[in-house]
Amino acid sequence: MPKPSREELICLASNLTPGTQEFNQCLAMVKVSEMTEEDYRKERERRETIGDGLAEEICDGFARDRMGYPVKKKVSRRVTGDYEKTVKITYEIDRTQENPQVILAYRNGICTLRGSKVVDFKVD
Repeated sequence: MPKPSREELICLASNLTPGTQEFNQCLAMVKVSEMTEEDYRKERERRETIGDGLAEEICDGFARDRMGYPVKKKVSRRVTGDYEKTVKITYEIDRTQENPQVILAYRNGICTLRGSKVVDFKVD
């Protein structure tokens, strides 16, 4: 029988039974709480991290399809974040078919991406 690891000893000292869900959760919590800054950085590098340009491109394609009006042009964009990026793009849109009196109209698309996947999208 192998010698229990330090993490297992901590969980055993808490009177948890090996193999149970509670024991496994305890092991996970102990490991996470003991991660060093270097371990944390390495873990983040293993995740799919994309650049700001690619994040903007993904969000732009996603947002244009969901604007609700024809897009005349992209006016501005802002990308923040690392692994989880927030992309805010402002578009000039064409609302003349709805109301010919409208000269300028703008809409913002806000995407939240984790890696290269859009996980949230809002139009305001």
